[in-house]
Amino acid sequence: INDTGFSEELAPAPWEPEGAVDDSAFPLGVQVGDPRSDSANCWTRYQGDAEATLVVAQWDGQGWSEWSRTVWTPAGGGYVHAPVEGLSAGTWYAFFFEGSTGRSITGRWRSPDSAGLRTLVFGGSACTWNGHAPFPVLSQAAQADLDFFLLAGDQVYADNSQSVSDYRAHWTANLGTAGYRDLLSSTASIATWDDHEVRNEWGTNPVSAEQEAQGKQVFFENTACTPRLGDPLWRSLRFGDALELYVLDCRSERDPATGQYISEEQLEWLVESMRSSNAVFQ
Repeated sequence: INDTGFSEELAPAPWEPEGAVDDSAFPLGVQVGDPRSDSANCWTRYQGDAEATLVVAQWDGQGWSEWSRTVWTPAGGGYVHAPVEGLSAGTWYAFFFEGSTGRSITGRWRSPDSAGLRTLVFGGSACTWNGHAPFPVLSQAAQADLDFFLLAGDQVYADNSQSVSDYRAHWTANLGTAGYRDLLSSTASIATWDDHEVRNEWGTNPVSAEQEAQGKQVFFENTACTPRLGDPLWRSLRFGDALELYVLDCRSERDPATGQYISEEQLEWLVESMRSSNAVFQ
C-alpha cells in the first residue's frame, strides 16, 4: 500500500511458452481489448491455413499456468476476435495464438479489479501518421507496465482509400510496425476512432455511404473492441472503485448542419452514467 492508500502490484515475469514464433502467419502480433474484471477480447490476424488456437495462461503469484485453450476460425481477411470470459478480477493473464506452422508472439494484461482502490498507470496516443513509423515511442510505452492504453483515434491515415483492401493495407502497414506490435502485446487497449480511419474531416465534410461503411468495417476488423459493426461505439469500462472510463464516438454522429457533436442518445447515456457512477475518477 502506498502513501495514497492505493495498492500496487509489480508486473509478473514474461510468459515464455514453448513453440517457435511464426511472424509470417501472425504478422500483426496480438492485441487484447476492452478489459473487464471478468472478460476481455483477444485478437490477431492469421495468415495460415484453417483454424487458430487461442492459449491463455494465468499468473498465480509464483508462475504461469495454462488456463484455457479454444479454437477459432478466422473471419474474412484472416481476422480473429476471440472473447475470453470467466476471468478472475485483478489477475494477470497472458496469451498467444497457435497455427499449423508456429505461434504468435505472446501478449498479456491484468484484468481490472471488481472493487477497491489500486494505483492505475495508463498511456494514450492519437494520430499515428505512417510517416512517423515505426513509432519508437510506442515501443517505449510497452516497457511501462501499463494497466491499459488508450487509442484515441487516427490510428491510420486511410483518407484516399477506395476499397476494403485499401483500408486493410493502411492498417497492416501501421499494426505491423515494431511500435504497435510491442505496445499492443504489452497491455490491454481501448480504442475509438477519429476522422482519418475513414477520410479526412469525416463527420464535418460529406463522405459517401460506401466509403464510411468500408472504413468502419476495417476499423472493427483491426481493433480488439467489444462493439461490433452496426453497434454504437460508445461504452464504459470500470477499474474497481478507482476509475470509470467513458469511450465516446465524436465522429460518426456529428451533424454539421445543426452543430450536433454527438447524438442525443449518446449524450443521455453519458450523463446518466456519470450521475450513477461511484468511481473516484471518471
